[in-house]
Amino acid sequence: RDAYLPMADTYVLEEAGGTVGFISTVQHALAALFVHPRDQGKGYGRALLQFVKERSPKLELKVYKENGNAFRFYSRHGFAVVEETIDEDTGQAEFVMAWEER
Repeated sequence: RDAYLPMADTYVLEEAGGTVGFISTVQHALAALFVHPRDQGKGYGRALLQFVKERSPKLELKVYKENGNAFRFYSRHGFAVVEETIDEDTGQAEFVMAWEER
């Protein structure tokens, strides 16, 4: 919290006075995208992602290989796998995915 949050640009999406999700970037890295489970499937993730794509000519992220839902979501929104690696902290296989403005 004290090290990561100050260096990130974080945008919060609210609906009817409550937080439904947020997205954080660190330079051109998409560091976090979360939508409350009750609000998933309503287009909020897409809206948050579009918001940061409009402010950056390129984005890169890492997603665990076993997280099929996240992989499909990012693939649908123009991200492509550029590398397969292992997360140093967890030992989990992951994809490095990238998107560039066209």
